[in-house]
Amino acid sequence: MKVSISGRARRILFTAAAAGILAAGAGCDSGGNPGNNGGGDDGGAENTLIDTRDGQRYRTVEISNLTWMAENLNYVTDSSWCYDDNGSNCAVYGRLYSWDAAMSACPAGWRLPSVHDWNYLTKTAGGWTSGNSLKSQTGWTDYQESSGNGTDDYGFSALPGGIRLEDGTFLNADSAGYWWTSFDYMTDEAFIRWMYIANTNVSESISEREDALSVRCVRGDLGNPYTVAFNTNGGVPEAISNVILDNVSALGSRFPANPTKAGSTFAGWFEGEEQYTTYTIIIKNITLTAKWNVLGEREDGSELSDPRDGQSYRTVIIGGKRWMAENLNYTTDSSWCYADNESNCSDYGRLYTLEDALTACPAGWRLPEGDDWMEMAKTAGGYDVGGAVLKSETGWGLAYGSNGTDDFGFSALPGGSRDTQGRYSFIGRGGYWWSTMPGGPWAMGSYSAEVRPMLISSGRDYNMYSVRCVEE
Repeated sequence: MKVSISGRARRILFTAAAAGILAAGAGCDSGGNPGNNGGGDDGGAENTLIDTRDGQRYRTVEISNLTWMAENLNYVTDSSWCYDDNGSNCAVYGRLYSWDAAMSACPAGWRLPSVHDWNYLTKTAGGWTSGNSLKSQTGWTDYQESSGNGTDDYGFSALPGGIRLEDGTFLNADSAGYWWTSFDYMTDEAFIRWMYIANTNVSESISEREDALSVRCVRGDLGNPYTVAFNTNGGVPEAISNVILDNVSALGSRFPANPTKAGSTFAGWFEGEEQYTTYTIIIKNITLTAKWNVLGEREDGSELSDPRDGQSYRTVIIGGKRWMAENLNYTTDSSWCYADNESNCSDYGRLYTLEDALTACPAGWRLPEGDDWMEMAKTAGGYDVGGAVLKSETGWGLAYGSNGTDDFGFSALPGGSRDTQGRYSFIGRGGYWWSTMPGGPWAMGSYSAEVRPMLISSGRDYNMYSVRCVEE
């Protein structure tokens, strides 16, 4: 999801990316001549690039048909810095470059990666959650007693080099890595990719061109255009025109309108068991087949009676797992009714801190993991449309199309949230549910058909959200 960032909001996001940690350490200049953009040589050594401009050596790695530097660039140019103006940090993380400097910083024969290069890399490595496979096995700080390091399955060895904002502030070394793409968004902004310790995502965003980020250089050809064909699998219309992609990208708005089928709900476009959404990167010729959920075949669960307080909750089975079909309303020390009004607890359940949410479910039930939410979203048709069929038929705002169809009986309601200052927000417009997965709660909104994790870490430990329990 693209997020335009500017001014104070942009600084908040970069700070939040490291879960509020402003890392110490990391620095500047250790010699070299700026700007000549000389050549690169493989030096006769396999998987090694020798930059002939300054003699520095970089490991490289082939991922599909692209060759990537497996270390951050450390060539000195104008408008480049070591983290914290400390030269020793350049040896670890490479330099941080303004976008204009980054555009000409790579050795001859290499280039600053395009958005399509990054799309190809992340798709090959497993999609937008491929950060774990791309992160280095060392160098990332721990988060909530879990390691922030990755498995480095592809040898890409992404490191958290942090960022230098245009005002000279350094942030987030050891906890977040930011890399430029060659695609400028506006005259003063450009697209970036970033990873951080709180989750396994490779996220897309936009940064000021005067900010300074890391650089990975790449070479190679992405290949020919790709054709995407569609099989409606008994749906209407019977035939949908192919889509031709002239580069590695997602379908986005080029996805066709959802087909229909009597007695069934459209569950999404699939190749085998893999679902393709508007955000899925296409890296080959492919035929996508419609998958259908037959109405009336889902299994409704029985009621759950909580022996602690005698409250009862409807339950429903989705994707083979039994979920509560109402928000939890069990009182704990750190839980609240929206606006401190008991009537809201009757409608929406209580709002919990993460600490209380982890232990609030009745015996035999648990707080869902991120994988539980992902599997449910997939069963419901995917991130882009699943919210529409999981939301309740009533109760969602005033915007056109706000309510859902509740095809699975999940009956998601917009219970809003509470922050540490006691301020309540978004009742009737937004629903937020805790998961145990680092990276934030899952969300649905009155303005959207989506169901997605909140890909920010700010507020994960502090705000209060609803709880849906899943049976163990």
